[in-house]
Amino acid sequence: MQVIFYIIYLAIVNTPIFCWDLSSFAPNDSPIGQVVVWRNRAFISLPRYKPGSVKATLIETLWPDNTYYSQISRRKILSQAVTTLNRAYPRGNLTLQKEGHCQSLQNVTALDVDSMRGWLWVIDSGNAICWPKVVVYDLRSNEELWRTDLETLNTTVLISIAADPVVGTCGPRAYVGARNIAFLIVIERNRWWPVYLDVIKLKSELTPDPVVESIVLSRREPLLYLTAPDTDLMFSFNLSAIRSLPCPSKNVVIRQPVSFLGYKLGPSRGLVMDLWSGLHYFLPRDYATVRWDTRRPLSAESHSVLLQSYKRLPEVTNMFVDPQWQVWAVVGHNCIRIQKYSFM
Repeated sequence: MQVIFYIIYLAIVNTPIFCWDLSSFAPNDSPIGQVVVWRNRAFISLPRYKPGSVKATLIETLWPDNTYYSQISRRKILSQAVTTLNRAYPRGNLTLQKEGHCQSLQNVTALDVDSMRGWLWVIDSGNAICWPKVVVYDLRSNEELWRTDLETLNTTVLISIAADPVVGTCGPRAYVGARNIAFLIVIERNRWWPVYLDVIKLKSELTPDPVVESIVLSRREPLLYLTAPDTDLMFSFNLSAIRSLPCPSKNVVIRQPVSFLGYKLGPSRGLVMDLWSGLHYFLPRDYATVRWDTRRPLSAESHSVLLQSYKRLPEVTNMFVDPQWQVWAVVGHNCIRIQKYSFM
């Protein structure tokens, strides 16, 4: 099945917009859950919020090579439509995403890619009849490596996942954030376990309870940043301790401290890190994408506004980085480049 992948350039600010035609898989008003890019391949999640409306909940498509497009004149780009194969992942097999068949992908809500290993980590939040699960694919062979079922997890709203590039004592792992739970979920091969978080008490002020919905891993430090879309609270969790922990048994309760960093500029959508310690998020109230330099305290003075526009950013559902470390915002079925060059 072929679709058209349009490339448009805004003449005013030279901001590129890439548009996906996903009408073969979902209604045009279906939100994109998350986008991750590995090499020249993009993976898109289409959550199944309404039964029967989404044919495929995980899509693979082509990601444009920026070197190639930089060599094409702007006039040619504006007049040229790039045809690419857009298909269900893996291998275009829709039976592996059959709704109501619990071994298949049911409701993909979050993704992450381990670029060095070439692994795609997929959160399937399940539905009324299927338990949630995490499935790991090898992007070189397009084969499933393993899956971890979450039968005993008392939630189906899994919001985010962060693959750890450091192999723990029990093997490769990832961390999952979910709504309305008080712990971080650690995913390993064929098993999962919770880490309960205790906020380090501050003498000067009241300490809020931690939130573990939206998470993102620092590119340079063993830190996991934690927040939630509907709050301005921000926390950090040092992963060094649990990376070296022995494999916990089922009856052992793991508790770890987290640090309360302060307040974001407001409730936010999207949470991504660039390579130079910058944490990016979108402020729906202000129609603005901002960057916090995490080497500085969390304050307004430590933020930069990268793009603010109601017309271009009416509603951002997520953000992602590409292999060139450019930052993009997902708006509807479009993605808009927010940052071309990283900050040093």
